[in-house]
Amino acid sequence: FKYAEYLCIPKRIIEKKPSADLWEGQTDEGDLGLSYKTIDEISYLYFDKKKSLSDVKKQGYREKDVRRVISSFERNAFKRELPLIINL
Repeated sequence: FKYAEYLCIPKRIIEKKPSADLWEGQTDEGDLGLSYKTIDEISYLYFDKKKSLSDVKKQGYREKDVRRVISSFERNAFKRELPLIINL
């Protein structure tokens, strides 16, 4: 958010909830069932800090939410891989 403000991005854009805008009132967080803040915090603890699921739970997160974040990360691994290319 600070970078967006530095770039003078209008506040209405910075504060707009992310959405695919497929229907009125849809938000990404609503579709995901978790806030981006919660997803970021769980991801940081589990993937960056290498905390176990039980350690992340001890930080106050529900097991089903931790499992949802881990599952989503694993299910979408292919999106982080570069496509194969042919060397000529």
